[in-house]
Amino acid sequence: MEEGKTEDVLNINHRIERIEIDKETEIIVEIFKEIVEREPLSGWFRQILQKVSKGDKDVFIIMESPVSRTKYYIVKDHLINKIYDCCVYKGLVSYEDILNEEIG
Repeated sequence: MEEGKTEDVLNINHRIERIEIDKETEIIVEIFKEIVEREPLSGWFRQILQKVSKGDKDVFIIMESPVSRTKYYIVKDHLINKIYDCCVYKGLVSYEDILNEEIG
């Protein structure tokens, strides 16, 4: 986004994915930035968020972090849920999308 691209090709889980950088993508990035700004961050948590925002892989982040693997995934899950909640609030997720999500 910083380079002004409207799309990019990423390697996600050993698959090539074409990502369109549209208005929704920009909103999600802004949500992430707002969460980081408002979260009372300890040193290790700030480092994790910086690495996540750079796109570092989980394995690398866990190896470089002073927290357990379990704690990392708990924190990451909370972060994803918070971003999702904000996306719902901003109208990026439809009621139908929410109903179609599997519970278990």
